[in-house]
Amino acid sequence: MKANGSALGSGACGKAVAGWVAGLCAAWALAACGGGGGGGGSAPPAVTPVVVAPGIGAQPADAKVVDGNTATFSVSATGSSLSYQWQRDGQSIAGATGASYTTPVLHMADNNARFQVVVSGPGTSVTSSVASLTVTPIALNLTTQPAAQAAKDGDVVSFDVVATGSEPIQYQWQRNGAAIQGADKATYTTSALVLADDAAVFTVVVTNAAGSVTSQAAKLNVAAVPPRIVTVPESVTTTDGAAVTFKVTAAGSAPLAYQWLRNGSAISGATDSSYATTLAYAGSGDRYTVQIANSAGQIVSAAAVATVNPNAPAITGHPADASIGTGGSASFTVTATGTAPLSYQWQQSQDQGLSWKPVAGATSATYAVSDATLANANTRLRVVISNPASTLNSNVALLAVRPNVRILAGIQGGSGYADGKGSAARFGYAAGLGADASGNIYVAESGMNVIRRVSPDGTVKLFAGEPRTAGHTDGPLAQARLSYPLDVAVDRAGAVYIAENCYVRRIDAGKVTTFAGDGSCVTRDGNASQASLGQATGLAVDGDGNVFVTERTNANGQVVRKITPAGAMSTVAGSAAETGKVDGVGTAARFMNIGKLTVDASNNVFVADGPAVRRITPAGDVTTYAGAMDTPGQVEGFRTAARFNYITALAFDAAGNLFLTDYDRISRISIAGNVVTAVSRAPGNDIPPTSIDGPAGTAAPGMVTAMTRLPDGNIAFFDVSAFAVRLMTPAATLTTLVGGGRTAGFADGVGAAARFSSQSGFFSALVVDPAGALKLADNYNRRIRRLTLGSNRLDTWAGTGTYGFGDGTAATATFNVPLGLTHDAAGNLYVSDGAVIRRISAAGIVTTHAGQAFDWGNVDGPRASARFNNVTAMGVDSRGNLIVGDNGTIRRIAPDGMVTTLAGKAGDWSTVNGKGSEARISFLKYLVIDAADNVYFTDSSNAIRKMTPDGDVGPAAGAPFSSGFADDLGAFARFNQPSGLAFDARGNLYVADTGNNAIRRITPDSQVTTVIGDPASVSAVLQPGLNGRINAPTALAVTAAGRLVFLSEGAIVGD
Repeated sequence: MKANGSALGSGACGKAVAGWVAGLCAAWALAACGGGGGGGGSAPPAVTPVVVAPGIGAQPADAKVVDGNTATFSVSATGSSLSYQWQRDGQSIAGATGASYTTPVLHMADNNARFQVVVSGPGTSVTSSVASLTVTPIALNLTTQPAAQAAKDGDVVSFDVVATGSEPIQYQWQRNGAAIQGADKATYTTSALVLADDAAVFTVVVTNAAGSVTSQAAKLNVAAVPPRIVTVPESVTTTDGAAVTFKVTAAGSAPLAYQWLRNGSAISGATDSSYATTLAYAGSGDRYTVQIANSAGQIVSAAAVATVNPNAPAITGHPADASIGTGGSASFTVTATGTAPLSYQWQQSQDQGLSWKPVAGATSATYAVSDATLANANTRLRVVISNPASTLNSNVALLAVRPNVRILAGIQGGSGYADGKGSAARFGYAAGLGADASGNIYVAESGMNVIRRVSPDGTVKLFAGEPRTAGHTDGPLAQARLSYPLDVAVDRAGAVYIAENCYVRRIDAGKVTTFAGDGSCVTRDGNASQASLGQATGLAVDGDGNVFVTERTNANGQVVRKITPAGAMSTVAGSAAETGKVDGVGTAARFMNIGKLTVDASNNVFVADGPAVRRITPAGDVTTYAGAMDTPGQVEGFRTAARFNYITALAFDAAGNLFLTDYDRISRISIAGNVVTAVSRAPGNDIPPTSIDGPAGTAAPGMVTAMTRLPDGNIAFFDVSAFAVRLMTPAATLTTLVGGGRTAGFADGVGAAARFSSQSGFFSALVVDPAGALKLADNYNRRIRRLTLGSNRLDTWAGTGTYGFGDGTAATATFNVPLGLTHDAAGNLYVSDGAVIRRISAAGIVTTHAGQAFDWGNVDGPRASARFNNVTAMGVDSRGNLIVGDNGTIRRIAPDGMVTTLAGKAGDWSTVNGKGSEARISFLKYLVIDAADNVYFTDSSNAIRKMTPDGDVGPAAGAPFSSGFADDLGAFARFNQPSGLAFDARGNLYVADTGNNAIRRITPDSQVTTVIGDPASVSAVLQPGLNGRINAPTALAVTAAGRLVFLSEGAIVGD
């Protein structure tokens, strides 16, 4: 058969039929195919085909199926030789060429697909309408839920879920309700687990087009993995002092805790996977292991053995000097190499390295000093390093402890020595004043052996001499030396004259010369080369340039001498061999208490003679001008009816009125009427006299030692109560020109608001009470005061301030002049009060413990009948005995009340070492008792002395009557007016070296050093601050913390 002229094979019939109109196939089927005979047989008759164009009868219909099923789309078409091509979303579907098309299994991705069919015939085609496919999702079903997991630390686990339902299915794994980033598969595999993952809960949210389903929770249990050692510590062989590191590598659950052990004992701080150490020879053979532990268990490594070969010792770093303030800390360190064990023993020396003592407990390479006290001052330190090979001493390091001088209560001021202007200047005891025509005031400062000049603007400068250096040397002002000048006068030409021992010195043209006297102290008249004089006490110059001198002779007489400008000397009045109270002419007159003098415009000489003023005319006629020699008092009136107690200074004003000072008042003897008028008087009965600036009636002069008239009409005077040069105007208004001012007074208060009056000659005690507060014998205020450390509040603890011996409560009791204080073991405070000893119980009740008020004596026996003279200092020994210093003796009041004299002789104030009554004790100031019941005391001998428990008195430090300054061992040391004493807990004895403005320390080995103050400085002033200076310290105490508290100027001072 042929189609379109081409033969058709036996297998081609169906294809040809597909290209032709299907209706013809049936007519030709048998004839054309002929039973498949391979093309043979007869040909059919020729037929002319009819071509029909394609047409669609029935369009494909929309289909809706469930996800996972198939859909069939059909079309009904007419026409010749039709062919079909199904399309999806406009794209032909391969193989979809029938009148119907059945899809593969459908999924949600097929939803909304659009199907159509293109029906083609010969030469043309037709496209069906679009049939839409809707695929509905299958709801999710979790056929397999995530399962709980149990794992070990470090494991990795997987959680699985199996879900059925329409794809796509989305997964979001959660841990404890929080989405896990990136966990979006049916299986979630964790990272390596840690113990912190234990008890975590995992879920998965599964989502498809039908919705979301959350799985059941799967709990994760993570168990700790016990430690195991991966690499063990390795044994080492090294040299002594070598640094090595032992290491271990371990696995197991974190955190792993490491503890290295040496020979089975834990090594402090060795808690890492490695242990670095420096090996010592002594540790050769030590076995190092490490214990590794976690919550699942522990394991101990095999031992690493340290084999250490020895080295020779050597110091590589020596201790360095340190300088700290009291209360500070310092650390001294030595570094050394060498075979261990290295043993360390720190040593200290407080005698400049002459001897060394071990420091108890200081046996390491570092020695630390904390909360330093002055017991540590000037300490030399070294360390002795030893090992089996040798012993080495380090270099010496010096520990300097600088006092932090602090005022706890009271104020600065009072006596001292300092140049400056106004109140910045300080004076000690000044015995004489003089003034030149320019208004400069010259001050004879006796105790400092100098003359100082005060300019009119109040500036004080050294004029002549060297402070604290006594001597008799003429020459330029700075090179000249003076010795305790007592008065000064200035002539009209400006030459300055000085009364000094057995000389009169003259300063002119910048040089000091000897004007009169040869040092023999013999009273002898004659020309300049022949004459000599005794002790000159007062000076005055008349208008002719004659110098008048009051003199106490070496033959116990008292005279007034005149020295002419040429140096010739004669006796004006008085006797060189006798004293008396006789008026008369020249040598027939007698003087009793000759003192200062002045000259009037007529060249009459007026002399202070005790309670009277004596006048000597140019002819030598001596009369009693004012007062009375035999009847002292303070009475105003006509000059011969007036009465004075003791006249200390005289001066004329420009009008010719004579001013004089009588203890606490300045009086005027006027020309008109010769009436004595007190222009300034101290109010009340204060001791010492009060110094008050202001107008007459309110001002008070204090205690005046010298006066001089100034060119401006004012009178200058020196007030020893305020240690100041003060001025009095013609209207009797008083002002202070220069000087530290008065600091004594009374006021309870805190710090600088407080005032006390424990100065000037009396030796007040300062002790630490059982509660740690300080008790002060405020003698001038007749009270016992209490200073609370920390708050620095000064209160009245006992006494009303009224003179008396009244017992009773602390608030009502009265005292005379309390001096010594001490506590017993029961907390009772003992107070020496003149001839009696008072006791204040811990409850505050004041009783008379021994002696009798107003009944003086030195009588031993029961305490009620015993008699005392003037107890100045006290202490309690270890057996409860009260030890007291009294009138040249040291006495004991036993617990049973029996009073016994241990050493000395009553009334004999010489200085003799010896036992019991053979010993002699000068004026005893302070005493303290050591742990062995030895009594240490200061007296007027300028030495520190000691009495043993059996009454043997001997030296402790310094040398009797050899004053000065020297830090040295025991007897080679020197002191200047030592006073207050106190022991610290280490057995160091501290001494208030009053004259040297210093605190000295005596070690148990008798080495004396200075711990506060600068005795080499001429300055004598309290200057608070680190390494500050102090001025004339007296009473002294040591607190329980080892800190020093003492009196200086008007203050209670701490270190």
